[in-house]
Amino acid sequence: MAAKASLCLLGLTLLPQAVLGFKWPIDNTYDKSQYKFTFSELYMYNYEDAPFGLTLFKPDIHMDLHVTLEPDVADLHENYAYSLVAAAFHVPEKHVANLDTLSVNDYLKELASATDLCAQVYDKDKISNLMMHSVALTNKGNETVYESHANMVYEVHNTGIQSVVLEMCYQTSPDSTVKMAVADATVSFQGELTFKNPYGYLSGIYFGYIPFEACRAIIFALFGALYIVVLILKHERVIKVHYFITAVVWMAAIEALGWFMAYVLMNTGGAPYCCPFPPAVVVAMCFEMLRRTLSRALLLIICMGYGIVRESLTMKEIIMVSVLSLSYLVASVLVDVHDIAEINDLGRSTTHSMWWDFPVLVFDLTFLIWIYLSLVNIMGSLRATGQTFKLTMYTKLANTMGVFVIFVSMLTLVIVLAREGTFAWPWQLYWMQTVAWEVLNLAVLVAVAFLWRPTEYSVLLSQSQQLSMNDDENEEEVDIEDDGDMAKRGVAGDFSLEAEGAFDIEMTGMGGMDGDGDEEYDYDQPGPPATDNPMMDEGGAAEEPGNGDYNTLA
Repeated sequence: MAAKASLCLLGLTLLPQAVLGFKWPIDNTYDKSQYKFTFSELYMYNYEDAPFGLTLFKPDIHMDLHVTLEPDVADLHENYAYSLVAAAFHVPEKHVANLDTLSVNDYLKELASATDLCAQVYDKDKISNLMMHSVALTNKGNETVYESHANMVYEVHNTGIQSVVLEMCYQTSPDSTVKMAVADATVSFQGELTFKNPYGYLSGIYFGYIPFEACRAIIFALFGALYIVVLILKHERVIKVHYFITAVVWMAAIEALGWFMAYVLMNTGGAPYCCPFPPAVVVAMCFEMLRRTLSRALLLIICMGYGIVRESLTMKEIIMVSVLSLSYLVASVLVDVHDIAEINDLGRSTTHSMWWDFPVLVFDLTFLIWIYLSLVNIMGSLRATGQTFKLTMYTKLANTMGVFVIFVSMLTLVIVLAREGTFAWPWQLYWMQTVAWEVLNLAVLVAVAFLWRPTEYSVLLSQSQQLSMNDDENEEEVDIEDDGDMAKRGVAGDFSLEAEGAFDIEMTGMGGMDGDGDEEYDYDQPGPPATDNPMMDEGGAAEEPGNGDYNTLA
């Protein structure tokens, strides 16, 4: 979220900062001593280099500002002439090739500080395709206020970093050719500054979010639709955990769709990311926070055995999981709001404090440690009791998580090395640095949904315990004991099935009805007795969920 929030305005101050802005409305007044201002959308595409050939517009930077200057009374002189000098330029790639976005922003600060537009002094090696525009400010009846309208269009001919610098200047007389920077004045800007790429208003380094979120939304939507079809076709096999999985999958799909729509709307309409937030961004943020929280909660209760090893959690476990999830959600909201407010603090009145990030880190680590310990514990228990079928499911889940954790770790290492300057990370792929966890979430959620999909054994697995394979492995007799649950289905007593190649199953009824009669059925006969036993198919043969015996838990 913080990475996405960096799309916002990063600054408009004396020292130059980046404005990753789209179509940015400006209505600000700056106090005395601020006479130089800079804006940048950092990386922009020229027409020929448009991604995917999306050449909908001619890329340009358009400045349309009403400027007001009120010099300090002590510096006023009737012969002074005031003006606004604007410069737009491209920064050659060789100077920023190994810099990340924050370092590029610092570089632009230094470059603008060393540039004197009033005297037309700048480093020609670090600035290319320069365009300068000067507008004279006039006094309209007010002796202390000078104003004018500045309109400039700069065409982008070079792909890479583009920047705009504004400086307030004065001359000692209208005929003087020497301009100097206004050292002490109040400056106001009202208007709009627009950065437009060939495809729209979205900054070049963030264009990749559009196809990424589109693909993520499509994958989740298709998988969610397929999962619902499976639930409908096997509705009699559905257990509670399947509804939880479905809800999280569709929430992830809606979240991805929300971000896709938010980026598309910002790209086509030019609305800034913040502040205030566009409605589409607010919706996407809400679903992202809920998805992150519920995804962690789902994985945790799965690793605690819910839906496979046991039918339900204890009240204490439910309360603990709920409290942790709610705490994580609240902490995430608070840190995201703080980060966005900090990014938009143009005056940089406060420094970043890690204390805001600390609660989220603690709750995230709590989730990870709890998930890990629960997974290790449940796999150890299944291994000790010889429940090989369930153990196989959890082993596949653990392997899937392990593979993608390794993938995310390697990607994180690559990102760190790139930021340290070990190698250059292409700016066109900067967006990939923030989506590793989204890919991990997608992979783990799909893996959980697939492994815990409704099958013939879903209800049986949640209600049964496989008997150890260490005892009586060669038995061909299946004994089924039922104290009541089978009686509810029209069958009472103990069942004994003898068939060649049959596996052994022992079930203890969940109910409490009376029934002492014993009956034997020959399942080699044409039809089975009247029963809804999920272990029997329509022909009366036992359906084999796996090797070994299952004992229904009372």
